[in-house]
Amino acid sequence: MLRATKLARAIALSKRANEVFAGFIDGIVLPLIVTDAAGKYLLGNAAGRRMIDRNAPFKVSAAGILNLSDPLDTRALHNKPKQLAAHQAPGGMRLEGEADPLSLVIAPFRPALREASAIDRHLLAEERLYAIVVGQTSNDAISTALLEDVFDLTAREAEVCKELLKGRKVPQIAEAFGRSPKTIRNQIQTIYDKTGVASNTSLLDALLVFRTVGTLFEGDEVRAGTTNRLPQKRTRNRQICPCGRRS
Repeated sequence: MLRATKLARAIALSKRANEVFAGFIDGIVLPLIVTDAAGKYLLGNAAGRRMIDRNAPFKVSAAGILNLSDPLDTRALHNKPKQLAAHQAPGGMRLEGEADPLSLVIAPFRPALREASAIDRHLLAEERLYAIVVGQTSNDAISTALLEDVFDLTAREAEVCKELLKGRKVPQIAEAFGRSPKTIRNQIQTIYDKTGVASNTSLLDALLVFRTVGTLFEGDEVRAGTTNRLPQKRTRNRQICPCGRRS
């Protein structure tokens, strides 16, 4: 009975921490999803929630378990907590089955409760949580799905955004999609507004945040089902920062 009471209190503390932290993680650009050790979906930032709502590549089962589109990828994802415990370093996965390949970083997630008692902090620490950050590598074409999830672009706006990144001009984009140049210009302005930029050059710079996850695995082979242990020096000098900044 005592153990059940402690477990219930730990779960309550975790939920309170998640509620407090949710406001902060909404400021993180890349999709971020938090699960427990059993793979149960707990919360996500704005981009992560949009990805969940889209059901690709993540899907939440009726039991609340986070799954991927491919069953083999799902099995690999659910094995990550054990691998992280063994390696004591963030793990990576490569999802090749999507329209545009994606890379994942999975790391322990430890929300802080500074005002909680030592006993409560200990209880919360026993409930292991994991954060999943979604991005790409420098060799990947920018994913239209990520454009939609991260910047809340429509499917058509994401298509136009990708064409801009290829260096296409308004008349070329209009002809390719069978739309008027005026419509394309309006969509470009909407893209600028949503991404917070004023030019194609600035747009390209803003989208470098997608590469943040991939840079953690430069020189390593990132494949689904493998955990890549980061060299200790790189772990110190380039901390995980889904907002695109180096710390």
